[in-house]
Parts: sequence; structure tokens; C-alpha cells
Amino acid sequence: MKNKANAIRYSFVIPTYNYAGYIASAINSVLEAAKARSDVEVVVVDDGSTDETWQLLSSMACKESRLRVFRQDNQGPSAARNAGAERGRGEYLWFLDADDRLAAGALSCFDQSVENLPPFDMLFGGYQSFNDGRIGKKNVPVTGMRESKALFLESIFSELVGLCVGSSIIKRETFMKVRFPVGVHNSEDTVMYSLVIATGKVFSVSEVVVFTRRHETSLRNSISMNIESGFKAAECLFDNDMLPAEYRKYRSRFLSYRYLEMSRLYYVNNMFSECINLYMRGVRVCPRNFFLVSYFRKYMKALIRAAFAWR
Repeated sequence: MKNKANAIRYSFVIPTYNYAGYIASAINSVLEAAKARSDVEVVVVDDGSTDETWQLLSSMACKESRLRVFRQDNQGPSAARNAGAERGRGEYLWFLDADDRLAAGALSCFDQSVENLPPFDMLFGGYQSFNDGRIGKKNVPVTGMRESKALFLESIFSELVGLCVGSSIIKRETFMKVRFPVGVHNSEDTVMYSLVIATGKVFSVSEVVVFTRRHETSLRNSISMNIESGFKAAECLFDNDMLPAEYRKYRSRFLSYRYLEMSRLYYVNNMFSECINLYMRGVRVCPRNFFLVSYFRKYMKALIRAAFAWR
């Protein structure tokens, strides 16, 4: 399937908020990989930045015709990504975070799949994280067509190897039917990708296509937002009319998993009472998860450490 003359194959969509120190690197990684290609565009949406982000973007856009920049009041990354997708003109949407870096061979890797595979809704490769000069391990999926139900379960339980915001392309017409859920500040990508997986045809390739920057975050500041977002994510996914009926039965397991993941984070941060509380909330929602070994082990250790702390 060769690209038509003057048609745009890939629209890279990058939302940014106060990332003046990173956004240029993300944009340049795409332009450097694309070289002189005219079938690639970069659409950046500044989500109301208060630093020098907009001035930097405006300057870069004046020098590069393939870069299109837009500005909006702060509405969150989901709204910014959706706005960028609406302005994208490519056959496929390729979302990046503002501090990602596209791998040098990513375009040629996906080109081969686009030109040789049967029509698909989504294609994803793998990613590799980095932070302060340190490179993490590669997270790459198997190559081939993926079975919808198995892939859906891996997606909602965060067991899907390789898939992240920057490692996939989605047919634009497919994305416009699902979009990122606005108002969900955690797991919004899980909602969108799970809907695509449940309703479309998906392939994957065993190649790293993006480098993702890992940031240290404050658990105490984000915990309440993450719990609330877990409920919102469940509503956006399982109450969505597009989701086939056969997948709706997994709602309680999805919510339970979100509680157990937060319980694990509490444990890692030595917040043992909170770990115990979130673990119990998780197993009340879905009792079958009581003996998931990794979470149960941390729960038991938290009970022991909390008991010593209470003495």
C-alpha cells in the first residue's frame, strides 16, 4: 500500500504543558527520523503553558513547514491530544509525549508494516525508558496479529508488553470514534487503547520505536487523584456503547486491579496502613483477586510491619 502523492501518512500529535526544556528534543527526534519526507507532519498543542513553551514552538514552526503548532487554555493532556488529532491530516495518528524521543528507525519499521500488512486499526511496537542518562530495559511485544480478547485483558490489567502512548499508530478514522476520555487523569490511555483493541484489528512488531522519559513523582500528592481516576476510567470504558457486551463483565476486576496497584505503590513508599486499606478495598470489589501472589505477599508484609509500628 504505497502512500499517495502529497498525502500525509503520519501525523505526530504532541501535547505539551510547561515543557520548554523537553519539547524541542521530542519534535527534532521526529524531524530527524523523517529527514526530507513530506508525508510526515508534527502537530503540537500547547495546553496553556505559562513558561517559554509557546514562544519556543512559534519560533520552531516559522522554520519548519511540517511543524504546526496550536495553543489552547489548559484542559489536560486528553483534551490536548484530541485537539491535535482533529487537526492532524495524516492517515495514521502517532501520539508522543512532550519528553519522548522517537527511535531513529521507527518510521521505516512501521512503513514496512503499513505497506505489507492487511488493513488494520492499530499497530504498536515497543519502548525503552530513560532517565538522567540511564537506559531501562527494552519492552517489546511479539510480532503478528493480536487476538482481541486476550489483548484486551492484557491492556486493562497493565500486562500488555510494549504498548504506550508513543509506541503505536492508530488509523485516524478509528481514533475519532473513540478519543481520549477528557477528565480522566490516570489510565486515560488504557481506556482509549482498550476500546480500539476490543473493536478493531491490531498488529504488533518486536521493535523499539520510542524512548520514554521516566520521571520521579510524589505518591502522596497524586494518590487521591489516581483513585478517583480509577473510577472515572472504569465508567468511560465499561459504560461506553462501543464496548462489546462480552467485555463488560471485567469491570470489577479492572477496578480491583487499580486498587491493588495503588496498594503496591503505598507499600513501596513504606505507607503500610494505606497499603492494607487499599488492598482490602481491592479484594472486596473482586474477591477472586485475594490471592494474586505479588499483591498478597506485599499485603502480608505490610500487616507485619504495621503491627510492629503500632506497638
